[in-house]
Amino acid sequence: MVGLSEKERARIQADHWILLTKLGANAVTNEQFDNGFELNLHASDNPEFAWLVFENIIGRYDPEDISSSNPNDAQLILANLGAGPLETLVASNGDKFVDSIAKANEDVRFRYALGHMWQNATPDPVWNKIQRILGRG
Repeated sequence: MVGLSEKERARIQADHWILLTKLGANAVTNEQFDNGFELNLHASDNPEFAWLVFENIIGRYDPEDISSSNPNDAQLILANLGAGPLETLVASNGDKFVDSIAKANEDVRFRYALGHMWQNATPDPVWNKIQRILGRG
């Protein structure tokens, strides 16, 4: 991805992750798996880039799809984003992203993704701040 803008790299990474999430690990090639899983690595090692990818993924879906009673791609993708790479970012870099999370929580799509996180390895002080942002603490 040499020569591409960071925004374009984020779009491509989002494409890879969405493909992996929709098809599942058993239905993709090793290369497709590696390309998609890379977002989880960025969440720990390059969180600013991962955040750009999150914004790209979330921006692809209509906010109205979140409240639909019919299961849809938006719910699938955003739930997996929250329970996967977003949870990883919060566990490893959450203290640096509390303000970004607070701002993002104003968007129903982001709030939906955030609602699918578990504390996992997130330190208690960071988790407690995020729970207050989500109105749970």
